[in-house]
Amino acid sequence: MATAQKVYTLLPYINKAKPYGEYSGCTKTYDFYNQVSYPVMLPMETVNAAFLNYFSTEKWEFTEATPGKIGSPDNGIPTIRYDVYRITSKDLPAFERLQVYLEDQSTIRGEDYIEVRAELMHVETKENLRYLIDPLPCYSNRAWWLWIRLFK
Repeated sequence: MATAQKVYTLLPYINKAKPYGEYSGCTKTYDFYNQVSYPVMLPMETVNAAFLNYFSTEKWEFTEATPGKIGSPDNGIPTIRYDVYRITSKDLPAFERLQVYLEDQSTIRGEDYIEVRAELMHVETKENLRYLIDPLPCYSNRAWWLWIRLFK
């Protein structure tokens, strides 16, 4: 969990929010999946620019934003999704995947409100690389466990 927290404390605006999320990890290795969500009371353009800067500063590799909508195509909640990767050697060599979802709920809430959800997969063990593509099957592996907690 310490490794996950090192990554999440650098996310834009997280230190001004009350994040919540879940953690699952391997009981025998340092491989894990961690998800954190938090609100940001700023316009989408500002939040999006902050994440683009974060990806560059923290050496995440990505191509471009994927826009979309949750709900109906006409009246749905606008979203932007990033799927970024890196190989890190800060402590032990690891392959990391970070998926960031920015949901613009400003219209339905009547004020600037972006819901940020970040999902981090950290893999140091070659056998667990397959969980980067689909982390859910790792929950059925007896060496993995799920823990839900509130942050802050």
